[in-house]
Amino acid sequence: MKKKKKSAIALSALIALSCTGGMGVSAENAVKTSAAKEAGTVNKSISTSSKKETDEKIKESFVSSQLEFSLNMFKKSFAAGKGENMLVSPLSAVPALTMAANGADKETLSEMEKVLGGELSIEELNRQLSEYLNGLWSGEKCRLHMADSIWIKNVKDLVVNLSFIKTNHDYYDAQIHKAPFNAETVKDINDWVKDNTGGMIKKVINTIDADAVMYLINALAFDAEWNRPYSTDDISDGIFTASDGSRQKAEMMRSEERVYLSDGKAVGFMKPYKGGKYSFAAILPDKNITLEEYVNSLTAEGLQKLLTKYTLGFVDTKTPKFEYDYDIRLDGILKEMGMTSAFDGDKADFSEMGKMKNGNLYIGSVIQKTFIKVDEKGTKAGAATVIAAENAVISVPKVKTQVYLDRPFVYMIVDNENYLPIFMGVLRSL
Repeated sequence: MKKKKKSAIALSALIALSCTGGMGVSAENAVKTSAAKEAGTVNKSISTSSKKETDEKIKESFVSSQLEFSLNMFKKSFAAGKGENMLVSPLSAVPALTMAANGADKETLSEMEKVLGGELSIEELNRQLSEYLNGLWSGEKCRLHMADSIWIKNVKDLVVNLSFIKTNHDYYDAQIHKAPFNAETVKDINDWVKDNTGGMIKKVINTIDADAVMYLINALAFDAEWNRPYSTDDISDGIFTASDGSRQKAEMMRSEERVYLSDGKAVGFMKPYKGGKYSFAAILPDKNITLEEYVNSLTAEGLQKLLTKYTLGFVDTKTPKFEYDYDIRLDGILKEMGMTSAFDGDKADFSEMGKMKNGNLYIGSVIQKTFIKVDEKGTKAGAATVIAAENAVISVPKVKTQVYLDRPFVYMIVDNENYLPIFMGVLRSL
């Protein structure tokens, strides 16, 4: 029996799909057909109270599943980080992976649904994720930009299903590109990512694998000013003690914040950005607890409680200026999380995505590249993921508390409505 060729998908989050293969429906026609139909599921009105209750439960399940996914991705990425500074964006990974899941079927789809949405079906996940993403606020001095695209190799033997194109266009406004997958395509993909991350991610791929037939890419950029910026008088020279014990020179930014975080093993604070919709959350493990011990102890329930059961008061804080970029392959991490068959060239079922003559589509790689810069003005953070194929407890402390980030700590950029992480990272050294 002739062995089938394997095909890989790419996500940015970059997912890459590989195989050999022409499209039964052109990308342009697919988008025109989709846009011409007045549709559907995302904007349908809710007509009954029982449906409202059902939708509220589904939203609760969505938020819970996203926090669980975010923490799992963060912890496993941290474990793979080899003692370096790291930064991942769950908010960039999920849309790219969900676009791929829209082309999956049977066991492959079931695994992806469970990892990405818990108990939610792919239809419910699409609706909730689209509503959440569309509801994320962006303003002049606090900009959040996200874009999705699908790059399809222009070869005769690849047939892409219209329904796959339509679903991802309707829910995620995915841009569709047919390309020869040569050096010019590498430049076009990198330029697209650079443009959609405000220049923060300049290159996401160097070459295109010979087996790659599709890239599913999400690009995310966050550029925000502090609600109360630091002044020159707030900045002084200091020392940051790195993970290896070395003492490093640091520019420490001092401020008084109002939100104090504590879970018995760590303390921290939240510093809001302009508009009040997003915050920088910093968490400093107690001195008798290592960074590894603290991260390993985190649970979704515990993290949610830490972020929502905060104390209002006066927090004297010091934060070092820092800047770095980071990249990670998420293939192994996603397999550990339960998404296994999608990466298996023999077992993967992406038949809802399309088909390849004498081949089988599967996810070949999932790559994420991130960048962050924190200074006296605010924060800039970017991510590109590529897939180839309860309310606050309010009280005022009797004394002012201190949180000085002069040793390794965990940090996040969160939305202040659902307290879901947009970015999650650790700073080990400067």
